[in-house]
Amino acid sequence: MGTFREASQTLRHFDQGVNLGPCLRLVPSLEGTNNRVSLLKWKWSKSAVPTIQRAEPDDAEEILALQKLAYESEAKLYDDWGIPPLTQSLQSLLGEFDDHVLLKATEEQGLVGSVRAKLCAGTCFIGRLVVHPDFQGQGIGSCLLRAIEECFPTASRFELFTGSRSEGNIRLYQRHDYAVSRTKYMSPNVDIVFLQKERG
Repeated sequence: MGTFREASQTLRHFDQGVNLGPCLRLVPSLEGTNNRVSLLKWKWSKSAVPTIQRAEPDDAEEILALQKLAYESEAKLYDDWGIPPLTQSLQSLLGEFDDHVLLKATEEQGLVGSVRAKLCAGTCFIGRLVVHPDFQGQGIGSCLLRAIEECFPTASRFELFTGSRSEGNIRLYQRHDYAVSRTKYMSPNVDIVFLQKERG
């Protein structure tokens, strides 16, 4: 069975959309809901080609819905439903299009992932890397991470962060050569782990 990891080498030309290669098709079906993301039921089939491309402001509402769905597991892990990804407003997200690059991973009928980043003083700050819960563990997060890094060819350093208990996130970033640089206390339930890597 093919995975998105096998397709990650074909990531190019983000503004036009990126062919992810001969992956399995991700086919969504809606089941009586107005929420286009949280109640999507997915099945695997062969032939569709998901793409990674530059997101536009028109995508913001769907990206925000996916973000809140994906971060529910983090809220449960830390017993904190007030974390910024869950409380962010649509207006706030729309404002990020002014100084961030936002990417989305889609197939013909749905959004499956997103990431955003901005460049400041030579460092690319990456955030809100999210994948639909039904697709986690399939390599989409790795594809998005590589894609957003390639959007910043002048960056000398990349930095991102996650919660100290989010072991899966930390493992993902370490597989991509990020190393823990510091930890910041946020609340009795949450410590933030910052990870960095230098451009090779």
